[in-house]
Amino acid sequence: MILCPAGEGRGLYLVFDWAEFELSEILKTHREKKEGLDEKGVKSIMWQILNGIAFLHQNWVIHRDLKPANILIMGKAGPHAGCVRIADFGMARLFQHPLRSLHSDGVVVTVWYRAPELLLGAKHYSKAIDMWAIGCIFGELLTKPPGPLFQGVEEKHHFQKDQLVKIFNVVGKPTPEDWRQISQLHEWHRVTSMELDPSKITSLENKIEVLKNPNNAHALDLIKSFFHYDPAQRMTALKAIKHKYFTETCDFNPNCVWRTPPSNAGLDIKYYPERPLTQVGMHGQSTGPAGAASSAHYNNNAHKRAAPGGKCLCVCVRTRAYVYVVLYSEDGAEC
Repeated sequence: MILCPAGEGRGLYLVFDWAEFELSEILKTHREKKEGLDEKGVKSIMWQILNGIAFLHQNWVIHRDLKPANILIMGKAGPHAGCVRIADFGMARLFQHPLRSLHSDGVVVTVWYRAPELLLGAKHYSKAIDMWAIGCIFGELLTKPPGPLFQGVEEKHHFQKDQLVKIFNVVGKPTPEDWRQISQLHEWHRVTSMELDPSKITSLENKIEVLKNPNNAHALDLIKSFFHYDPAQRMTALKAIKHKYFTETCDFNPNCVWRTPPSNAGLDIKYYPERPLTQVGMHGQSTGPAGAASSAHYNNNAHKRAAPGGKCLCVCVRTRAYVYVVLYSEDGAEC
């Protein structure tokens, strides 16, 4: 953390590890090649996501924007090689004693990963919305080729009918027997009058082909546990990491998603493009491309600021929505 109290670049800057890979781009690579992901790599990604979310939830933090674009993966160098990083806490909130109701923040979670209680206008919700989003990510990882499980068209108005239809066609239409509080939700009356096209109704097993295999019974059981309509019945992250999907056969590396000798378990890092870097000024303005160790970092003083004490230079780099601050000593070495 860097505090610059005065001058043009004043403000508070957070310094994070640079993660070379983004889960959404890994999924895109497989989608373009029409191939599925390695099963043990999927298991490692899921375990690490759940382990991270379990930590957040135990500390009363709800993320509220889990999706593949916000899941980063470290490269193959260094002590954290292949570790999953949960990113973008812009919508995250403490939910133990919030200063204001969570509902007052408006719309949260990207629509394809948004839980039914949010889609139906719930004014009170819990950490279970993160678990629904994780179920959507899991489904995307298992699909061959990968693709969003519930890819609805986002409506301009509040009620997201198409998104709900996409969910109901796969998980089934909820009833008060499934979820006692559903009849109290603001948009419930719309659900009661909603008619589904019988030709589009399917199941998780038919939507995700690998789940038809009896050997994947634990994966099917786990994903179904994320898609309970009743948030109180939905699987928690802490219970999920102890699920038989992970414990029955310990054939994956819980600390690294990459394929490393002597085991062939995991994803092949050579298969995926690294995330692009863009050099930016201290106020976030783009100044053109920059490599992770590019000489551009050292030669363009317009994008450097003296850190407190004058011993280091701050260089901002960004990729899409993420901004990172890299520190260099006076001789140009990275701090």
